Amino acid sequence: GKPKNDTPHRGLSDSLMTKLVFDTEKNILGSNWVYKKENQTRTKIKDIQPIDVSKINIDSPLYKQNIVFTGKLKLFTRNQACQLVANFGGTPQQGINKYTNYLVVGDTSFCPTIKGGLTGKQKKAQEKLQKGQNIRTITESVFLDMLNEDRD
Repeated sequence: GKPKNDTPHRGLSDSLMTKLVFDTEKNILGSNWVYKKENQTRTKIKDIQPIDVSKINIDSPLYKQNIVFTGKLKLFTRNQACQLVANFGGTPQQGINKYTNYLVVGDTSFCPTIKGGLTGKQKKAQEKLQKGQNIRTITESVFLDMLNEDRD
C-alpha cells in the first residue's frame, strides 16, 4: 500500500510565506518595481520620444532612419533600443512598412512561431527588398556599431 503521510497540507502557511518573500523583494527593489515578464510588455512606439532633441547628431547613421526590431536583443530591452533610436534622431517602428530602412535582428532561436527560420518581420523585409525598397536587415552588433559611429 501507500506510505502514510501524517503531515497536514500547509496551503495557508505556504501562501503566507510566498507573500512575505514577495513583499521583501518589493522592499529591496523599491516602490516602482512591478513584476512583468519581458514578453508580456509591448513596446509603445508612440510613447518613445528623444530625450534631448538639441543633442541629436545629424551625422549619426541612425538620423532620419526608420528602424524595426525583431527577436530578443542581448544588450537592450525592446523599449531601450527604441529609445536609443529616437535619441539618435531615428524613428522606431512597430512593424515593417514602406518607410522602414533597417530591420535589426536579435536572437530568434526561442521563438516557436518561426517557420523556415525567419520571423514574420524578416519575411516582410525580404518581400520589400525584392520589390525594390531600400531596406537592410542587420544584426544587433551592426546596430551597436551604428550607435558608436558618430562618437569617433
